[in-house]
Amino acid sequence: MTSPRLDLSSRVIAHRGASHYAPENTLAALQKAYELHIPWIEFDVMLTEDNVPIIIHDETLERTTDGHGEVAKTAYKDIAALDAGSWFDRAFSGENIPTFAEFLKQAAELNLSVNVEIKPSEGKDQETAMAVVQTLQAHWLTARPNLLVSSFSVVSLTAARALDKSLCLGLLLDHWFGDWQESLLQLDCVALHANWRILTKRKVAQIKDLGRYVLAYTVDNPEQARELFSWGVDAVFSNVPDVILSSVL
Repeated sequence: MTSPRLDLSSRVIAHRGASHYAPENTLAALQKAYELHIPWIEFDVMLTEDNVPIIIHDETLERTTDGHGEVAKTAYKDIAALDAGSWFDRAFSGENIPTFAEFLKQAAELNLSVNVEIKPSEGKDQETAMAVVQTLQAHWLTARPNLLVSSFSVVSLTAARALDKSLCLGLLLDHWFGDWQESLLQLDCVALHANWRILTKRKVAQIKDLGRYVLAYTVDNPEQARELFSWGVDAVFSNVPDVILSSVL
């Protein structure tokens, strides 16, 4: 196993930035996490039609922008012109969808640790992983600690591992599939990121016995967070990271 090089002492990771207070996966959400003194942020990377890695969660544009259609079938120049803030609040009118490179630059300037989720559209698992790793190599200092790359896609994680043996990887799970342990070990993941609803005290102990971190998403209830931490969960993803952090201090 790769020796973990992550400082998870904060125990709370801002989910898609501080997404309760600012539109998710935007520079505004990143900035808000910084202002709340949350040292870790999580965000999603997907490819445009012309293979530009951008920060967005959904495969379609409707929910978080004033655009329409599929991300994978829309050119970056058209996505760059969209408003990704007004849906959340008029105060964020004009907020755009950042490129992965722009997002990394801002995170580095604010000295934030990052969890990059590879979020491939259908059939783009390898291409998205390649774009993520290449962008990290170009825009994120290789010696910088606290970089975690995660994905639900085993294909994406396999491609990322092949491109960079030194990456700290995290396997995302929404349900327990038959060979999840084998995938975790073969990919040399340092962490398993699970939907908190599928975790039990016994399952957390099982993962910890493998020498892996356990991260749970998405936890906005302080009582739930305290229970998860009592089981040995190392960190939780939250839309209200300040609320969760204050509840466990």
